[in-house]
Parts: sequence; structure tokens; C-alpha cells
Amino acid sequence: MKKRKNQANNADVIELMAGKVACSDYSKPQSFIGYVYRDYGTTFMCRISVPAEPGVFIGQISVGWKDRPENTEDIVTVMQVASSILYKK
Repeated sequence: MKKRKNQANNADVIELMAGKVACSDYSKPQSFIGYVYRDYGTTFMCRISVPAEPGVFIGQISVGWKDRPENTEDIVTVMQVASSILYKK
């Protein structure tokens, strides 16, 4: 297994695996696709695992904004719904 050097990315993945939604300012790309996000002007990012269940992680949903949203609570709710739609037991 390849060791990841980006501690911010590692912390986000741990949050995702714990069933949480990781929302934060996005100032430094954490992966190749992160450079694409940055080039499109993303400054704030939320991520959720699919499914959003602790200990189960088959993928993730990432959503970025040019400006930080005023209300992340609504965003978290919508992302939880989207994650549940993508994964059915």
C-alpha cells in the first residue's frame, strides 16, 4: 500500500470513514483532481463517503464552491441524502 504524505487528506479520509461530512476551506490541492478543483476556482470543499456509514467506504462525493456557503448544515443534509441514494444494501 502506498503511503500518503498529505496529512490533511488523511484527516479527511478518517472523518469520512467515521461517517462524518468533511467541510473546510480548500487552499491546497490534496490530489491530482484537486488541482482541477483549484483551477476552476474552488475555495471551499465538502466531502462525504458512499455510503455515509462508519467503517464502510466504497467511494466519496466531493462538492466545491468558489465562495464559502453561508449554511453548511443544509449542504450536509443534501450530501447525506445523495450518498444514501448511491448506495443500497
